[in-house]
Amino acid sequence: MSAKYPAELYAPRTVANRDGVSYDAEKTKVLFAEDHNRATVEIVAIESELGLNAKGVYASVKEWLTAITSAISALPAVPVKATGSELIAGTDDTKFATALGLQSVLATGWVSSSASWAYASADAPTFTITVPSGAASLYGVGMKIKLTQTTVKYFIITNVTNTVLTVYGGTDYTLANAAISAISYSSQKAPLGFPLSPNKWTVEVTDNVARLQNSPTASQWYNLGGSIEVPIGSWRPSFQVIQTNQTANKSIRTTLSNASNSELTVMNSCGNYYPPVGSCQSYVNRVLQIITLTTKATYYLNAMTLSASSGALYFYNNESPSIIRFECAYL
Repeated sequence: MSAKYPAELYAPRTVANRDGVSYDAEKTKVLFAEDHNRATVEIVAIESELGLNAKGVYASVKEWLTAITSAISALPAVPVKATGSELIAGTDDTKFATALGLQSVLATGWVSSSASWAYASADAPTFTITVPSGAASLYGVGMKIKLTQTTVKYFIITNVTNTVLTVYGGTDYTLANAAISAISYSSQKAPLGFPLSPNKWTVEVTDNVARLQNSPTASQWYNLGGSIEVPIGSWRPSFQVIQTNQTANKSIRTTLSNASNSELTVMNSCGNYYPPVGSCQSYVNRVLQIITLTTKATYYLNAMTLSASSGALYFYNNESPSIIRFECAYL
């Protein structure tokens, strides 16, 4: 008799003991109907579990299982999701990111870097950092960085080359010639913890001493308001001063220029003519167009008169200090 399985499942009949015979588990040398029926139940259960033609195209189920085992062992390791802290650390590229993990990164705005950064030079408040090759494809001007040198420090990137970042530390942060660790960068406006007060990202010069130019030559610029050194970067310049021409019916004009004896552009200037009855003071508070510097530059607060036979040009800094201010435009 040949087996019908695996073409079809076994459908055994149920057998019974002869009349007067009852199952007795102690009689191990007697085959009862219950023993036979139990075996057929197990056979049916196995065939039902395996299903019809369980070996498929293989010679046997064993061969099929061996093939499956070999195929599984050849598969790459099962990917593991990265936690939020692992995404922030950025040191493991074998795990995948999930929406929940990314949320913790996006919530802070910082992207961690495992790259090696090193102090290069200082021209405070500007500094340079040596970074691995390819920086221009990863970092951009205006991006913010966070790093640790004993304490956490923040900077704004003002220039990028292949292996060097130029950064601005504002009023509070100085890059030391020391190890740099716990590096993060951000292209967001307000990553967590970054100080956004414009006062911290401004270079400013004030003068509380009265300044004058006696017997000025008409149309000749004079540096009455001092100067300011401006680092690399984009800046929103402004100045304020109390100005006057001490002769009636004469003019005074004030400008912010990159030379001490000229006017850079009329857009940086303002002026007044004073009435014939006598001189008077005028308060100037001027916010200028954004400028971008690729090298450090010096700017001067100059004054001139268009009037011949003019009296002294005067900055009343003793009454209200003159201010030259350059606020970082990357905020």
